[in-house]
Amino acid sequence: MYRDPTSIRRGKPEEVVLSMRGQEPAVETSTLIRIDGERVTLSSPQGGFSGQGKLRGPEWAWTQMTFTVKMDQGTTVEGEDEFAPESITATKRVLGPDGKLQIIIRESGRTISETLYDLLRNRLKSK
Repeated sequence: MYRDPTSIRRGKPEEVVLSMRGQEPAVETSTLIRIDGERVTLSSPQGGFSGQGKLRGPEWAWTQMTFTVKMDQGTTVEGEDEFAPESITATKRVLGPDGKLQIIIRESGRTISETLYDLLRNRLKSK
């Protein structure tokens, strides 16, 4: 669940994602996106990964971001995010430490209100 999948288009370069896996508690991860022209640096305040990327489209109305991040455990994620006015679609290729493809992940998200996000977040985080 994305807090605001279009935040990068609106000048708020941070992505907050709530991930769920099976019966495990939900995990919230923030990605800070530092922008320098069309180049971006990606990192997480919680640690875990860092990388570089490139934006495409009109400045502050970008339509795409491609990136490569290195995870602390040695894997690499190559990704492509497509931004629409109220949504995001993403494809991520996860490569093992040996460079071999482990999995391809396809995601999509739509903008929801902050009130709805907080309601869903609180419900999921309490499990």
